[in-house]
Amino acid sequence: MKLYEFTLLTTNEQAQIIKLSATYITERKEERYTFKLYQIDDFYIEEKWYTAFNERREISCFTSLAKLQPYFEVIDITSLLGCTGNNINA
Repeated sequence: MKLYEFTLLTTNEQAQIIKLSATYITERKEERYTFKLYQIDDFYIEEKWYTAFNERREISCFTSLAKLQPYFEVIDITSLLGCTGNNINA
């Protein structure tokens, strides 16, 4: 699926695609919201949930790595670096 195809879908259709086809990456919390990050093919999807009511408020998608910046602190990349333990320079 391409980004433009995803953006043409309704919110309900997007939610179904996320459930059936997206790869969950991680989530982060900000005040009253939880943001869940997914990937499909060559783009990312972010769901914004209102935590108090466990209610989805928004679905957005992007390809820009700059928009991943808020997730850098919660994504564990040690497996991508090919290292184990705390010795990154090994």
